[in-house]
Amino acid sequence: MGMLWELSTIFLNNRWFLLEYGKKGTTLFVVNGFVLVLVFTVIRVIVGCPYSYIFWSQLSVLASPSQTPVSAVEACIWNRSEVLG
Repeated sequence: MGMLWELSTIFLNNRWFLLEYGKKGTTLFVVNGFVLVLVFTVIRVIVGCPYSYIFWSQLSVLASPSQTPVSAVEACIWNRSEVLG
């Protein structure tokens, strides 16, 4: 899953190269931008958020075996809200 996060970077780099070489108005630039937004949204937001939750839940259980994953995440949120005021 870790390398999948970087899939959108390919399209971001392509966008930069197209801008540098003056190809901003081309169809390739527009299609690349659309694919960049699509891949970023799907991989990082839709797929990435649940996987991040699972990862941090499992990590918090390893750090504190007496807590369940949900209570560990709630504790992190609770502590953060106390710090932020």
